[in-house]
Amino acid sequence: MAFPIRHSYSLASAFLVLATVAATPSVANAAEVTWPGSGACATTLQACIDAAGSGDIIDLAPAGIINESLNVTRSLTLRPLAGALTPSGEPLQPPLFGDNQHINVDANTGASFAFELDGVVLQRGHVFLGNHNTASTEFRVRGVTVAAVDGNFYGAIAVVNYTAVAPISAYLDNNRVTLTSNPTTGLPYSGIGIHDAGTGMVASVSWNHVDQLGDSPSATGIYVDVTGSSSVAIVGNRVKGTPHSAGLAGIYVINGSNTIASGPVQVTSNAVSDENFNSSTLGIYVGTNGGALPASVINNTVVRSGEALAAASGVTGMVANNIFADASFVLPGGMGNEYNLIWNVATFSGTPGPGTINADPQLTDNLNLRVVWPNPSPARDAGNNADLPFFSINDADQRARIRNNVVDMGAYETGDVAYQHLANSGNIVGDSTNLENAAFNCCNYLHLLATPSTTGDTVDPVVDSGYIGVYYTGANWAVFHQNQLQMTSGAIFNVFYPVPVAVDRAFTHTVDGTSILGSCSVIDNALVNNQPNAILSVTANWNPSGATGVYDNHPLQLAYNTAMHRWLICHADGAAMGFGAGFFTSYNVYVVPPLVSPNAFVVQAGPVASASLALDHPLLNNNPCAALQIINTSTAFFGAGSQYAVQYFRHGNSGRWGIVPTPTELGSPTTLPTNARFHVFVDGAQANACRDDLIFGSGFFQ
Repeated sequence: MAFPIRHSYSLASAFLVLATVAATPSVANAAEVTWPGSGACATTLQACIDAAGSGDIIDLAPAGIINESLNVTRSLTLRPLAGALTPSGEPLQPPLFGDNQHINVDANTGASFAFELDGVVLQRGHVFLGNHNTASTEFRVRGVTVAAVDGNFYGAIAVVNYTAVAPISAYLDNNRVTLTSNPTTGLPYSGIGIHDAGTGMVASVSWNHVDQLGDSPSATGIYVDVTGSSSVAIVGNRVKGTPHSAGLAGIYVINGSNTIASGPVQVTSNAVSDENFNSSTLGIYVGTNGGALPASVINNTVVRSGEALAAASGVTGMVANNIFADASFVLPGGMGNEYNLIWNVATFSGTPGPGTINADPQLTDNLNLRVVWPNPSPARDAGNNADLPFFSINDADQRARIRNNVVDMGAYETGDVAYQHLANSGNIVGDSTNLENAAFNCCNYLHLLATPSTTGDTVDPVVDSGYIGVYYTGANWAVFHQNQLQMTSGAIFNVFYPVPVAVDRAFTHTVDGTSILGSCSVIDNALVNNQPNAILSVTANWNPSGATGVYDNHPLQLAYNTAMHRWLICHADGAAMGFGAGFFTSYNVYVVPPLVSPNAFVVQAGPVASASLALDHPLLNNNPCAALQIINTSTAFFGAGSQYAVQYFRHGNSGRWGIVPTPTELGSPTTLPTNARFHVFVDGAQANACRDDLIFGSGFFQ
């Protein structure tokens, strides 16, 4: 069993948590049980829930589909069992609920109430969280996938506050909702809904994806009713519609009161689009029913909407750093505006403020609203840093903001490049496979990373054998075998290229006589010195900046020396780190500092050897095309043959990534060592974009 460090919630959520510490319940002596298990947990999941104590944790490890709806009336956490494996050693699929099964939660205990739901999949259903409580209440829904076809007015994932007595907080992040039309009900519904009919809610709706795949005239991607003096952060969400989504509203915020001043509301780093232009759609709407609503609309991208932005009377605040393109109207109302890119918009109400740009933003395509480097988009480095909320250090892909001193306009920061590379007869040259990506086949000084992968979707996945590195051929970058043996046709390598910018997080470490410490080389770089919690990725570089090529046919491992406060690159087989005349072993290093991005994390195996180490992350779960990077950071050397790859294990329409041992010329291990530890990093832009392509029918190999 693996014991991954569970990932933190968004920084927007963290900001709101600080404001509501008093509202956060705590439960002493909570128990943790597994379902299916023993006692009451040996039968149905509902029976296990009914027998649980207040605040208990139920770890879900079902062998098949969960064919029951759930009703929860007590403080509880429902989540997948961390690192759960099948009897054959593969990562267990996410807990999957059958057709028309729902999860309903009612907080009405008269005592502090906390409910958390993580990582489950509802094929057709909804998650409804209602609050009637007279004491503080907290709801968290994270990493949940819902395909909703019912006409639930409140939303596929919805929070409704009915009470005016006690504080409530709600955090909905990293969920994926697919809405399809339901002609039998005719009721309006939303992907994610926040409804405050009480007198105050603090909520964060962050990094969710809502896909509108059908003809639903009154559907809303994210609906927020802040009637009850709510404070809400709507950050980093992606809402998309097909050509049939005639009435799609991307993000709809309303203060329904004609007397209560609600807010503030932050609408930041969201991306909203219809596949084709539709004059009847709303991108972002912020309105009131006569009451006041302070709001900010910052760094969003809205494309192909009838009204890209509409702000009603009574809404005050700032509209800045946005991209509004291919729309009939942009209506900021009484809000101030500055540093927005306006392109192909028929009507802009009011006077464009300072820093406004009227030019084609050069977005990738109708669905992928990013600017891909090295595209010279006018939105790059064109925003105003002062308008960016202090908690918005990540873009809609949860990648770092302000990569080149000035924030980009729009929801996405122009940044790094990642993809899955397939070695085949057209690109294999001896022990190498040439990388066919024009974005980085320009220069010999770049810091490419590569991790062996497998297809995961075939009966016999192709697993490459041999330690790897990267080098520049003079025309292309390539992945090569350190043992100089023939490259494997059909092998897959996850490639990551950190774009060189002012705020750089990549460098090349070259071994010299002063850095050698036995089988390791000490890294001395300001990016990682005194940073034991930094997440690093490392790949051997044969000829950095055109230097003399050096082979390093050893498995690599990272270690942190607490006495020296330095990271070390080591040979996991214990072989001495070499240095001599003309022998300068070099490594590309990429660094994610602590708290910069939730896309980097640490995972560790348990005390029992297993065939794989399961990974649990919203960007990886159910996403076979993610191009993740890993590096061994275990506290012990595992010897020759310590080579690891990532593999996707499909279970029907869902699946999990795992870390697996791979063969080398020195052996073919079948299990991971006990307590093996890895740094894992996934590029959010690549993972999100490729999954969107899969949803709409495209492939994922470049």
